Amino acid sequence: MLAVLTPQAMTEPVAVAEQVASIAKKSHKPVLVVWMGGAQIEPARQVFREAVVPNYRTPDTAVECIASIVAHYENQQLLLQAPPRSRTHRRSDGAKAIIEHALGSNRTC
Repeated sequence: MLAVLTPQAMTEPVAVAEQVASIAKKSHKPVLVVWMGGAQIEPARQVFREAVVPNYRTPDTAVECIASIVAHYENQQLLLQAPPRSRTHRRSDGAKAIIEHALGSNRTC
């Protein structure tokens, strides 16, 4: 989830940050925020830092972070896939059969 706040005259950035931080704690999905503004936003950013919610000053950096999260997830999914059986496994199966046949024949050489 990406929450974006652009403060207006009636906006209470800290109160909204507290609500979003509360939701983030309960969420099983990543929550990132963009709180735009200057010094008046800093107390709200502190709320996010204390709640360990990633917060950004611009949407661009938040979107880059989301792209990194998606790429990481996709790479993890690729790592979980079983690789196709290679030819070396087939050769070793053949070698195993030859050895088993030789052992079964009571050969000494």
